[in-house]
Amino acid sequence: MGRNAKISIINNTDYDWILDESKKKLTHGKFNQSPTKKIPKGTIGVLKVGNRTGAKIGPKGSIVYKMQNEDNTPVKISWNHPFSAATSSYTCVSDPIGVVNSTVDVTGGHDQKVDILVVQKVEAV
Repeated sequence: MGRNAKISIINNTDYDWILDESKKKLTHGKFNQSPTKKIPKGTIGVLKVGNRTGAKIGPKGSIVYKMQNEDNTPVKISWNHPFSAATSSYTCVSDPIGVVNSTVDVTGGHDQKVDILVVQKVEAV
């Protein structure tokens, strides 16, 4: 009985995103499919994570994309899909906070499908 997640990142911003390879972090588990290296605006990037064979610890980690804007704003995607009955969590946060907004939709139990829709924050006029 494994813990797997397919994470789809829907880039609905005005900028392409480039994976920062130096910021890929796996606390537990493995990549079953490496993260998409470039997510052009208006497209979807995918990664798949899972626990290691025989391990009773689910996948946990993060990756960082840099928005190809004037600041190369980093956007961090994090996941924790524990082996216990604890609730899984998936987040998407920019630095500084608030450059993007995201919604996360999770379906499934042990094998989860995660859609993260990311949009730019719209400034009030």
